[in-house]
Amino acid sequence: MRIVLSFICLWIFSLPTYADIVAEGWYKVLSANVHVGYYVSRFEYDSKKREFISKSFLKTNAAGGDITESMEAFADEGMNPIKYSYTSIVGGQTTTIDAAVKKNVLVAVKEVSKLDEQPTTKTTKTVSSSSSSSKTKTTIETKLEKGTFFSSHLALLMLKKGLKVGVNFEYKAVAEEDAKVYDGRSLIKEIKKAGEKDLFRILNDYKSVKYVSLMDTTGQLVATKAPTLGLITNLQATQKEATGNIPVPLKSLKKIFGKLP
Repeated sequence: MRIVLSFICLWIFSLPTYADIVAEGWYKVLSANVHVGYYVSRFEYDSKKREFISKSFLKTNAAGGDITESMEAFADEGMNPIKYSYTSIVGGQTTTIDAAVKKNVLVAVKEVSKLDEQPTTKTTKTVSSSSSSSKTKTTIETKLEKGTFFSSHLALLMLKKGLKVGVNFEYKAVAEEDAKVYDGRSLIKEIKKAGEKDLFRILNDYKSVKYVSLMDTTGQLVATKAPTLGLITNLQATQKEATGNIPVPLKSLKKIFGKLP
């Protein structure tokens, strides 16, 4: 799911001189036209450090796989990657990746914790079970070619290149969910009318998944659609419209974003 959602952060590139929050939004996630989750993202710019910061949080219900995912990535003004942290919780497995770039080498420490169910013990009066966790830690080192960036920062590179029909952006980007580099391609195919708005229709191909994005002329993403995955994301006007009845872990969100979007 992260493959498609990585393109959700298409925002306005021209920054206020001392802006903190560049843009943020809540998105509804649909699978086979059923509301299965929500996604919230924010772009920040640290004017003192001259760094871009992307933050995101994904939550799905049982129909969407019971996924909880968060990410925070840092890049300099030229979109050169600096560091990122990523966490994914699916079922009884938690995966964390902490990565930093040193001398054009991405060094990522990946830790996987899995809850292992123990055999059930039965007595005449009670039924009990116990569990333990197992952990594995690996270090991944990848040399980055010039121009490689974090996938969550794709939008800024496209906006910097210029939004116009016919622009074909081919790139190499780090997928934060596995700390590996993949080839990608984004083609601004045409302009579609949506009421009074002009929307760029963008064809994307990353990690062998093809999906379509609709973005307005200011750089605001309106929707994404991945036909082969059956996934659709739509920008919503309010948090409630995006989350519906799916729980919102306020403590986790405040830890990631500080003040809620």
